[in-house]
Amino acid sequence: MINAIVVDDEKLVRKGFISLIDWQSYGIEITGEAANGSRALQLLEQQRIDLMFVDITMPGMTGFELLQQVQQSYGTVQFVILTCHHEFDYVQEALRRGAIDYIVKTLLNKDNVDETMKRIQGRLQREASRVFPAAGAAAGTIRGQLQFSGAVVFRSRGSQGMSELRDLLPEGAPLLPLSTHLYICHQGSAGPHWRADELAMGLHSGWEAVLITGGEGQTRQEAERAISQRLEHWLFYAGPTPPAVVSLDELVSLHCEADDPLEQERLLAEWQQFRWLLHGKEWAEWSDTIVKLRPSPAWLSGLVQGLCLNWAHYMAWSAEEQARLLEVARPQGLWSWSELERLLSEVALVMQRRLADLPLSREVALCLIRALHIMRQQACDNLTQNEVAHVVSMSRSYFSQCFKQLVGYSFGEVLRRMRIDQAKRLLQESSLSVYEISGAVGFYDNKHFSRTFKERVGMYPKEYRNRHQAGKVEGE
Repeated sequence: MINAIVVDDEKLVRKGFISLIDWQSYGIEITGEAANGSRALQLLEQQRIDLMFVDITMPGMTGFELLQQVQQSYGTVQFVILTCHHEFDYVQEALRRGAIDYIVKTLLNKDNVDETMKRIQGRLQREASRVFPAAGAAAGTIRGQLQFSGAVVFRSRGSQGMSELRDLLPEGAPLLPLSTHLYICHQGSAGPHWRADELAMGLHSGWEAVLITGGEGQTRQEAERAISQRLEHWLFYAGPTPPAVVSLDELVSLHCEADDPLEQERLLAEWQQFRWLLHGKEWAEWSDTIVKLRPSPAWLSGLVQGLCLNWAHYMAWSAEEQARLLEVARPQGLWSWSELERLLSEVALVMQRRLADLPLSREVALCLIRALHIMRQQACDNLTQNEVAHVVSMSRSYFSQCFKQLVGYSFGEVLRRMRIDQAKRLLQESSLSVYEISGAVGFYDNKHFSRTFKERVGMYPKEYRNRHQAGKVEGE
């Protein structure tokens, strides 16, 4: 399947063009769209793209300028120009610069779309035969029929992108993005050869290189799919110093028991008991279970980040403690289970040090941590302190006293903070009215909600929404 994107500054034109064509029947999948050249270049950094349909007269970066930049950095990407009926001089120039075909937007309709797409399909096949002669005339996609014969995959452990990596590779090396952090360079007739001991040479800090071997009988497209879906998962559990060579066959056969919804539910239930925080035996058992079941790194990191954000935002702890929790909760950078395990140990240590200064038993502390978790999940319901105390098997008065000692705020204060945070998210992300949001987050008096929001955020809900939406428009 050929991965394609549509680049046109008119949104309705993009949507209409995409909806008009049965892309699958021509071996094409539209994997993205962009309103300008800058966004198109971002998409190229984030995913594998084989074909681009580009409006030639966009404001800002023109189609010509985009074509030139892409040709310099992504040699195998093909172009089809989108034009209006009066732009044939531009079309000739685009074809001279390497575009394989053009489409007149104003003339494309259901009667001629099949003829147009078959013409483009034929030119793509001829171009594939020219660029990849080993595939011959049978090349039905740009890489779909090429046999996999090994590859080097580069992983960025930060904000580094494809442009930085290209500076480290031999000129002309066919580097392709697989995901936000993974880039592949196929070996064989269309790419350079590296040995395992050469991979790290010349790489800047923040980059890893992995040689992918094996995969007999797999096509390059099948290999890319397996690598993009499984390599980061495999590396996450491979230890603090993962090997420089990975077998594609091992990636294809990778099985994670935690993919079973029942196993994931059991893991989540163990996590939410939080006994691993304060008891060494339970910690060891939970850690062993993680290594055995290998749950999704994104799912696991999400649990840790969510816990740390809750503690940092809703507990009146020292600035040093909060800073450490927020560091653990950073959205990127948890690249291995060994690293995440170390960070979890530090989180547990923060809690244990906190308890050392309080007259609370471990069991009472666990009840309070579970209570905070329940509040986070049900903050917008008609939740009362009585109900939460009952769920964690504590009397209301003792719960209230202990909660304030551990958290630093009263139950009511934390609940209001949680509700205001949810209101901010809804104001940013939804089209609900302020009145509807007020009820959705547990404030059944709209005026009281607006006053409380103003006290805590510094502006009324409508002001907050208008300011956020204005910021979004400026950033697009």
